Amino acid sequence: MSTYETGADDVGRFLTVATPSTIKQEIDSVDQYVRRLNRDVQTHRDKMRDLLDDWHLFAEEWTTFRSGAGWWARTSGATLDKALDYRKRADAWDELVRRRGATTTPARTGSTPVAQADMVGPLMKLAAFGIAAYVGVNLVQAWKAPGGAR
Repeated sequence: MSTYETGADDVGRFLTVATPSTIKQEIDSVDQYVRRLNRDVQTHRDKMRDLLDDWHLFAEEWTTFRSGAGWWARTSGATLDKALDYRKRADAWDELVRRRGATTTPARTGSTPVAQADMVGPLMKLAAFGIAAYVGVNLVQAWKAPGGAR
């Protein structure tokens, strides 16, 4: 189950592993969703005529975000948050398109699952860094001590 589907709060997000590849999967999933909505809107332009300008602004904004979400941008959890925000906005558009009778596809394309972290891996990494820092500090102190290893 994804962060989007669970509605996880900030504490739940702390335990979420969001690697650049999982963020890319979410972005790709939202992109497919927006493209599907765009096909529906373009196919049923007559039913959506009063909203076409707003739709085009949303689609252009999405395209700009997607184009700028390269690997470096995906190292930040803020990019995932933004992609999830776009999914929510796409859900609102999907609902509007459905109310106008302008689609025949299933409602709400599901989110790409974002892996939940097991705490063993991160704790092991933290312990390894702690031990390495402790050993490093002790080696430096032993080297600097009078009569130390020189």
